[in-house]
Amino acid sequence: MIFSQKKNKKNKHSDRLLTGFTLIELMMSIFIIAVLASVIAANTGYGRRRSDLRNSAAAFVSNLRKAQSMALAGTTIQGCNDSANGSVGISLEQGSNAYFLYTDTDGDEFCFSGCDDDGPCGAPPSTSTAEWFEKVLTKRDIVVGSICSTDLSSGPTDPCPVISSAKASILFTAPDPVIQICDGSSVGPGDCTYRSITVFFSSNDPLIAPLGVTVDTSGRIEY
Repeated sequence: MIFSQKKNKKNKHSDRLLTGFTLIELMMSIFIIAVLASVIAANTGYGRRRSDLRNSAAAFVSNLRKAQSMALAGTTIQGCNDSANGSVGISLEQGSNAYFLYTDTDGDEFCFSGCDDDGPCGAPPSTSTAEWFEKVLTKRDIVVGSICSTDLSSGPTDPCPVISSAKASILFTAPDPVIQICDGSSVGPGDCTYRSITVFFSSNDPLIAPLGVTVDTSGRIEY
């Protein structure tokens, strides 16, 4: 009798092992896996966007130094008007996912109408007004955000107001190179009277703060 009871208990235990997962247990497992996968995907996407933002700002700094070095060397851009005398700069616009390296072929110190997609200078289908020679794209989902600047009368601790114009340019003029900082309201030489400019790069993720790059007329570049 005792043996029979032990045998029955063993059989019941074996039957329980053979039943497998219930539907509720299976659904709970799938739910937990789905939650974990969504958390991992969200963190991966957030990290990628932060990395793209830093890389876009770093690339902008690198291109600023490239323009500065080209101006110091008095580089003439092949196919562009020789009247630029080696001056090289960067032109950008708020909300855009690209900016332009240009040479000041018309001597007005900036590049707004001359920096568009009708170029580059010296290559079809460029026009006689095209000044840019290289177009740089930001990383995906990253754009040029707000741009603020201080004029030459501002002190080093004064706030940096956002410019009223959506466009700005930073020109390194050979042989010093003298740095000219202009906004879209500039109409000719002498209108570029800013002491410094800060360009913010922004992600389409509202949880990621914009990252700014500051340039001043002394040649200091930082972010």
